[in-house]
Amino acid sequence: MAAPSSSFSVLHLLAAAICLILLPDSAHATPVDFQYCVDEILYRVSVYEVDITPDPAVLNKPITFNISASTVVNIHAGEVEMEVYDIGTIRLYAGTTELCKGDIHCPILPGYFELSEVRNMMLPSGTFYTVKMTLRETGRFDLTCISFKLPLGLFPSVLTYY
Repeated sequence: MAAPSSSFSVLHLLAAAICLILLPDSAHATPVDFQYCVDEILYRVSVYEVDITPDPAVLNKPITFNISASTVVNIHAGEVEMEVYDIGTIRLYAGTTELCKGDIHCPILPGYFELSEVRNMMLPSGTFYTVKMTLRETGRFDLTCISFKLPLGLFPSVLTYY
């Protein structure tokens, strides 16, 4: 039996290395930098970390936003409002969901909690967008408001027009 060609093995290793370099690492989330909409001290919920999966996001595919936060008050009911902007002022998406759903049960007691929001947003092709996320107590006031950049992958999916 002949020994395998070393040049064949080297080519396989080189091809695998190129694939690892070119493909985005979407298996795990990376924390993104965020800013509060106004001074943090005015909010009853403090945000510690925002993760986006996949990272970078892929156009027209579900995007998961994981938020680590804490509250100093009981939250009995609320909503999560998300807006996506291009060039700062052009709103491309707006949607609101109930805060107390899935793994989040109300009342949320004072202390640490995690929020996971999955959104399916039909966005036009671009390099990044700005997301504004507001947690609001139902019928009352903003619990927190943050904004952050939403990076898009190198190979966005093709838009489908009907």
